[in-house]
Amino acid sequence: MNAPHKQTRVEAELGRAMMRIGELEEEIARLQRLLLPARGTPPAWRLTAKEERLMLAMELVYPRTLTAEKALEMVWPDTFPDKRVLHVMGVNIRKKIEPHGCGIITVWGRGYRIDERTAQAIRDYDIAVDTTE
Repeated sequence: MNAPHKQTRVEAELGRAMMRIGELEEEIARLQRLLLPARGTPPAWRLTAKEERLMLAMELVYPRTLTAEKALEMVWPDTFPDKRVLHVMGVNIRKKIEPHGCGIITVWGRGYRIDERTAQAIRDYDIAVDTTE
């Protein structure tokens, strides 16, 4: 096999692999969107739908930090707003959950994560409303 033909075949295989990666990434995002609404946060927090999606995304990766980019992708899968929107949302969420002893930790330059008490409150709420048993 000559070199140009071999290079073309390798490029074609690489192109197919890249397409498959893109398809898998889309499927992961679709499944994440399906998963998040199936869960919830304590009603006493009175979060909006997007605030709740952000909290559930942070709980999904807890105890790791949810990067700002991933947060934007999970909360706004069809659009990509400015990162400042996350800051404002974080302020609003803090006002709602801090009276309940819960909190969000800002990891400057990386993203956000929830504290242990907040993660536990979400898990406790999930257990309380679980009807599968």
